[in-house]
Amino acid sequence: MKKVVLLGALALAACNKEPEVKIENATPAQVASKVRAARGAETKLQPGQWQVVSSMDLLDVQGVPAETAARMKMAMTRTSSNLQCVSKEQADNPNAGLFAGQNNSRCKYESFEMTGGKIAAKMRCPGENGAEMLMTMDGSFDPKSYQVTADMNMNMGASGQKMRMTMKSTGTRVGECPAGQAKTG
Repeated sequence: MKKVVLLGALALAACNKEPEVKIENATPAQVASKVRAARGAETKLQPGQWQVVSSMDLLDVQGVPAETAARMKMAMTRTSSNLQCVSKEQADNPNAGLFAGQNNSRCKYESFEMTGGKIAAKMRCPGENGAEMLMTMDGSFDPKSYQVTADMNMNMGASGQKMRMTMKSTGTRVGECPAGQAKTG
């Protein structure tokens, strides 16, 4: 799940000119295509080394024993910080995985808007046996930084279990990628 926020957040800086992207009822691939088309030939996401800080600020689990919920909260509610190299190729060509964090062809954006340095999105991913995830994402970006908050509500289907998570991610470009990392991202 952190991958969804991290990759979605890196997508924030991928577009920074008018007209921007506004699309409804679209797949992650369609969103990626619209972002690429809106950007033209310019790269607005700055390739290089990025400092990424992610935190899970809320984890609410229902339908599991209290002990299990407490263990999940202890394991998942923490802040992580890492360096990530974004290559020129990655910055030039955001793909559908960048916007969904996975290759889930059943995920659809109910809405996706990037305009004026802001992003707002709502994505729904149906699962097996009535399971479903709904994610809303709001944030701001420029070519060298971003901040995003994602709220995920998951219904585990027939089991009756539910989970809500709120995650925050910030990123700042801190310099060039170390030699040898730029091609691997």
